[in-house]
Amino acid sequence: MTGFLLETYHQMDKRLREVMKLADLEVFTNTFRFVEFEDCDFAEFVRKDALAIVRDETRWSQLVPAEELQGKLFQVLQLHFPEEVDRGGLVGWVGTHLRRSIGTDIIVICGQNSRAGGTFDYIGYPVSVASKVRAEIRNLMT
Repeated sequence: MTGFLLETYHQMDKRLREVMKLADLEVFTNTFRFVEFEDCDFAEFVRKDALAIVRDETRWSQLVPAEELQGKLFQVLQLHFPEEVDRGGLVGWVGTHLRRSIGTDIIVICGQNSRAGGTFDYIGYPVSVASKVRAEIRNLMT
């Protein structure tokens, strides 16, 4: 099976801890929420300050700064990785680590910016555990 990396959990843990050391971290100060709208309303409702815009078969959803602090609210951080880095499994690994260590779920939105070195991830987490998540991410980066 060419192209597939077979590794034990301990090998993956060691590799991904090294990958985390190479990441550029940005922590956003805003609180974010998802706003949904219909496909036919895209031009009217899409926002330039959205961090991400995604859709399923029927609706668009954008992650935007929250004006009202009600509903499901998230804090967000961004990790940029050098293009040549093998970050396979990273999102699941980070999610599992945060679930085990803090007890929280996360949202992850991945993107590509070739001008900034390649792949990046937005990791969103509940406001109630924001300081714990940020500390744990920084711990994984050392």
